[in-house]
Amino acid sequence: MWMRQARFACRKHSKKSWKWLKKKYWGRIKGRNDNWVFMNKDLYLWKLQWTTIKRHILVKGKSSPDNSKLREYWHKRQADSPKYLFKSRQILWRRQKGKCLVCFDLIDNGESVHVHHITPIRCGGTDHINNLCLLHENCHRQVHSNRGQLIAAVCKLLEPYAE
Repeated sequence: MWMRQARFACRKHSKKSWKWLKKKYWGRIKGRNDNWVFMNKDLYLWKLQWTTIKRHILVKGKSSPDNSKLREYWHKRQADSPKYLFKSRQILWRRQKGKCLVCFDLIDNGESVHVHHITPIRCGGTDHINNLCLLHENCHRQVHSNRGQLIAAVCKLLEPYAE
């Protein structure tokens, strides 16, 4: 990567000296002990060496996610590394202990997952994490289709999670 950066700088400013190029394109960032960070005034290029390595735990024996006897093992394993990219979804997943609040099945059972507003935005709810929960797509559809009957029961279940 460094060679590409140097080649770019030399091609862009072919008449300038190496000292000038270094001053213009490379520098230091606070908190990093690195002199060669490709940057400008506002942005810098992230170096792969700054990324921490997260080791995975090997699956024990010939365990399969389809084995119903090992369901707790797989649930615990997923709890250590939720697949959600967004931090807010990881927080919701941990807060709900990985379970859907309507059917009480595991969130990570292969179905798509939706974020549900406990108090709807049109009724004064917000996008704050205390007003959100994770539901399976079908459970979310049930909550919204049976507004009159099911919503009251679901709201009682969700009350401990809302502030």
